[in-house]
Amino acid sequence: MSQQASFLLVAAFCASPFGGNPAAVVFLDPKTTPEGTLAGIARNVHQPMTAFVFPSNLPAENDITKVYDI
Repeated sequence: MSQQASFLLVAAFCASPFGGNPAAVVFLDPKTTPEGTLAGIARNVHQPMTAFVFPSNLPAENDITKVYDI
């Protein structure tokens, strides 16, 4: 059975489009996902950096802000 996870491909550390360093940001909790699955996702997105982010237990400053752990 396969799982779905939202992701973004971003250009980090840049002031203009298509500059900086490419990275994948995957919205998936690495604490509940097997390490082999995380490694497979990182290989499949073909980016120099892959970050896994998930909702944090820390409080947000307001109702608009969302807090994530990496």
